[in-house]
Amino acid sequence: MTTFPSDLSLAQLQPRLTTHVIGRELVRLHHTTSTNDIVRAAAASGRPEGLVVLAEHQTHGRGQHGRQWSDVPHQSLLCSLLLRPRHIPATHTASIINAFVAVLAQTIAHVTTAPVHIKWPNDIVVMDGTQRRKLAGVLCEARIVAHHIDSICIGWGVNVNAHPQHHSDAVDLARSSSAINAWTTQPVSRADILVAQLNAFDHVYQQLQHDPSAYQAHWRQLVPIVGTTVTITRHDTQLSGTVTQLNDDGSIIVATANGSAVVHSGIIQFDSLL
Repeated sequence: MTTFPSDLSLAQLQPRLTTHVIGRELVRLHHTTSTNDIVRAAAASGRPEGLVVLAEHQTHGRGQHGRQWSDVPHQSLLCSLLLRPRHIPATHTASIINAFVAVLAQTIAHVTTAPVHIKWPNDIVVMDGTQRRKLAGVLCEARIVAHHIDSICIGWGVNVNAHPQHHSDAVDLARSSSAINAWTTQPVSRADILVAQLNAFDHVYQQLQHDPSAYQAHWRQLVPIVGTTVTITRHDTQLSGTVTQLNDDGSIIVATANGSAVVHSGIIQFDSLL
């Protein structure tokens, strides 16, 4: 019989949730390929929004750009969420994702002793002097049908307890990762972080139904990228320059020697700090 650590017991999690939508169905797995695989299949089968899938271990966890996300069993938060924002236009898909990433960053910031921000596009980092230490990452997959959002699958992994040497996702190597409990005055549990995050995002999600841009200002404050000099790798090409603008759709404008370029994604290296 498979046993689970007690800190993510559904019997303990569910009474602590004050949500209307997010987490109204919780599924906990001992292991899976990827929680996004489970939620994507649930979306295709017509499951309603609010489903949250938790796993103690992923065998094929993914990060941005197809990079592998490796984990130590029972030490991280490995989760995915299904959203079906019927009343939010597809043009505001990025606003929903931005809000989720911002809430996750704020949740982590509430328990850490060092500044936390979003490393463009969707990584949560803590500042260790001039070094960025990755604490969490978010991977989103949206399905748009006839200009409407059919579903959004949001997957996230949070390094809560695992030692940095155990974590890597191909490019963000172990030396640039860290764990939340290395930055707290008192240990926090995975359940504490998850409950706070889901409760906070549920509140924000209700706001987004009436104003999809309601959380954009909070997100912008957490992405200190404008004015930095960067090198961005996309596929087999590199682009270097200074970031001059952060757009609402999550893209950035980079001033290069050959003119300005709009960049929607890529592996970023910071050549300067603000």
